[in-house]
Amino acid sequence: MVSAWSSRSRAKRRRVPKKSNVAENRARAVCIELARATGNRPMQYRMVRPIVMAAGLDDAAADAAIAYAVDKGWLVTDIAEEGPPHGICLTDAGRRLVAGR
Repeated sequence: MVSAWSSRSRAKRRRVPKKSNVAENRARAVCIELARATGNRPMQYRMVRPIVMAAGLDDAAADAAIAYAVDKGWLVTDIAEEGPPHGICLTDAGRRLVAGR
């Protein structure tokens, strides 16, 4: 017999999103907004700030989302000397990700 306590704790665990899922969802949101801004055309760089604002992310979340998307191969960034990138571009994998959603 399953106790009421164990079923409540399982339900509570399901509601807490995993960090990787949050990071992935934010990275996907950035890719989706970038695809909207570029018409999902290849090799179209856009400034980061308007894209992440459209995705509803603050600076820290945006930096993490962009880093995650770059690690996954969905985005490439311009080369900034210091600090976060100024421009981002969807890779072919990122364009497929957005097209397949």
